[in-house]
Amino acid sequence: MLRTAILVLLFAAFASAETPVEIYRTDHPPTIDGIPDDEVWKHATVVNDFLQRLPHEGAQPTEKTEVRMVYTSTALYIAFYAYDTKPRQIVATVMKRDDFDVVQNEQFAFAIDSYNDGRSGYWFSTNPLGARVDAQFANEGDLWEDNWNGIWECKARINSTGWTAEIEIPFATLRFRNGPENIMGINLYRRIIRTNENLFAPLIPLRYLNGTPNVSVARKYKFIGIHGGDQLYVKPYALGGYSSDTISSASAKNAGADVRYQITNSLISNVSVRTDFSETEVDDRQINLTQFSLFFPEKRDFFLESSSNFQFGIPGQTEMFFSRRIGLSEDATQAVPMLIGGKLTGKLGGLDLGVLNVQTEATDLDPAENFSVIRLKQSIGPRSYLGGIFTNRSGNGDANQTYGLDLNQYLFHEIFFNTFASKLTNHASAFSAALQRESERTSFLLAYRDIAKDFDPAIGFIQKKDIKRIEGNLFVPFYWNASWLQSITPGYEIQNDHDHEGSLSSRFQQISLNVTAVSGDAVKFFANEDHEIVPEAFPVFRSYFVAPGDYTFQRAGVSINTKPGRTLSASIATSSGGFFGGTRTEFSPSIVWKANRHFTISESYFNDWIDLDGSSFRIQLSRTRIGYSLNTQFSLSTILQYDNDSQKLGFNLRASYLFREGTEILFAYDELRNQQRSFVVKFTYLFGI
Repeated sequence: MLRTAILVLLFAAFASAETPVEIYRTDHPPTIDGIPDDEVWKHATVVNDFLQRLPHEGAQPTEKTEVRMVYTSTALYIAFYAYDTKPRQIVATVMKRDDFDVVQNEQFAFAIDSYNDGRSGYWFSTNPLGARVDAQFANEGDLWEDNWNGIWECKARINSTGWTAEIEIPFATLRFRNGPENIMGINLYRRIIRTNENLFAPLIPLRYLNGTPNVSVARKYKFIGIHGGDQLYVKPYALGGYSSDTISSASAKNAGADVRYQITNSLISNVSVRTDFSETEVDDRQINLTQFSLFFPEKRDFFLESSSNFQFGIPGQTEMFFSRRIGLSEDATQAVPMLIGGKLTGKLGGLDLGVLNVQTEATDLDPAENFSVIRLKQSIGPRSYLGGIFTNRSGNGDANQTYGLDLNQYLFHEIFFNTFASKLTNHASAFSAALQRESERTSFLLAYRDIAKDFDPAIGFIQKKDIKRIEGNLFVPFYWNASWLQSITPGYEIQNDHDHEGSLSSRFQQISLNVTAVSGDAVKFFANEDHEIVPEAFPVFRSYFVAPGDYTFQRAGVSINTKPGRTLSASIATSSGGFFGGTRTEFSPSIVWKANRHFTISESYFNDWIDLDGSSFRIQLSRTRIGYSLNTQFSLSTILQYDNDSQKLGFNLRASYLFREGTEILFAYDELRNQQRSFVVKFTYLFGI
């Protein structure tokens, strides 16, 4: 343990002074076939100093890992050698594009900090079947855009000594500063399922939270004379379909295009004409047992690319810009046609830039509107920035603006101070300040938040208004060098909300204990107390309402999660206690069966038995997912959802064939039983100029 601590301290002390590694440059790139036997790999830059982050920080791996890298003027090439003394036990079940179950497989992943700013970058991952999964990230993984799709190529093979992969990343997929020489940070990662090892090169200490996205400690690599290749990408689409409901039916046809122009290596413009979102998966249904709005994440590609450039506030709680307010009705049940949308994202020196404008079309229920966003973040040091935002929503003679300033300042390694202030046209304001440490070691939060009663950004999301909130938490993991036990983590959380008249509106506190085994199995115990003021009755199920009043109640529970990645894995969450003057008992099991590399089925079943004011009822929600992948090009997925509150059975099916990145044919079918159904066939084609 002393040796590990010394190595970690030395690494942290000298990482910033590390001389960049010069990657071998070639004019004869390898063939991407998953078998790295090309002559160029013999001259490649080699990285083989992988160390364990988990289960034993700093320990040598049980299996050898080697990565080789070369590049041309237009692309980076990576060969991955995952040696394994037990190749028959290699776990590989994912082939579908963007299936994040890849983290439950034998896995190779890497993060590229192409700007060398120590904050943001691109994440790529594959497995022994050659699955392609990618994401953009900012704030070293605190902001994660997992629906982003980059253009890159990958092939992988299992052999008698383990498995190998070959990868091509065009520099056009990345964004980087113009210049004859570029320095990029790269973190490399391997996951071995059998031994539950997480291996990194360089080692990312546990005092960092997010693993590969922690690019402030990434190894530096030098590139000379690189450029982004094609500057203009055009992706036209055409679709046809049919929709019907209980009143009418109609055919559907549409055409449009997305255009991407690379102004510089670091500045990109996107224009979308008659934007279509047929490929977007339906939202997961949620059970809302609170008096506040639920948060549903964005899933539409146009808004997801470089979305971190526009983020302002606290994700999922207090966001000044929330893209789901664009192109959807207020209840998010109906699409509002987008005539044209454009955005400009990237960097100008040390300035992160995000500019967006969207014009929607008038419908019978919604007027034509224009949405504008300007977001700026100026770097003021490693991992720190000073920023601002402006948003405008106008239409039907009205206009609503939001203004805001924010600061993110790292004080020491993973400890940072974050604050923002925002004001609306009606002068309503919001303010937040937080001191935080995010780490796999001790982590904490101390925060204050003030949200005015009528603070409602026209293109934002506010979970709870009219509050002066003080909150904090503390989690202290204890790691064990034992054959079966990895860590025990006790935690404490507290949150107090007062309204602007000084009255308590809610108070919540919770203690927890999380036990994680070396195998990856985990169990969590918790107990909490909730005090809430309900000013107005709110519904929890059909005609059952929580009456206005002052409520204090306690709950306790346990959740058990088996190791993901097994052929059969499961989780169970159960809890019991008070609920707004009554009682509530929860029992929610889920199971995942990975039959083989082609077929996966999962079932989640949420149950709540509630006794409220003498009335007893049961809330149920069932979600079944079935996924089939013939290979890395053809995939089919279905979601079947039912809840006994709406009493609606929903069925969603997506089938697609990916000819190459950006060029695919999609079939989508949606049905809400006895109410509406629709299907659409869409073809998109991507070409560069």
